[in-house]
Amino acid sequence: MAPAYCPGYLLTSLLLLAVALCFLLALPSLRRLMLISGLLSAPFALVSHFFVPAYWQPQRLAVLVTGLEDIIFSFANGVIVFGLAAWALPPVFRGFTRPSLGRYLLL
Repeated sequence: MAPAYCPGYLLTSLLLLAVALCFLLALPSLRRLMLISGLLSAPFALVSHFFVPAYWQPQRLAVLVTGLEDIIFSFANGVIVFGLAAWALPPVFRGFTRPSLGRYLLL
């Protein structure tokens, strides 16, 4: 008999996404950079392929090695880490405005 589905990993990922949204609302001047950070972190969800069978076995919505929960988790972590860095080191990130980033980013 298979155990009942427990959405713990999904709920944790959604909780982190809510925290990430709070950072996006709290730091509107860095919102674009935080979204870029989250988008650049999302592909790292594919790394779960190496950890799932050997390290842990989360219950997911779909029976895939990399699920929606992994993508949400990675995106939210990218936003939160950039937001924490911007909050902890405000003088460093004060100069990051959209015009000044044009020479560094091709986005």
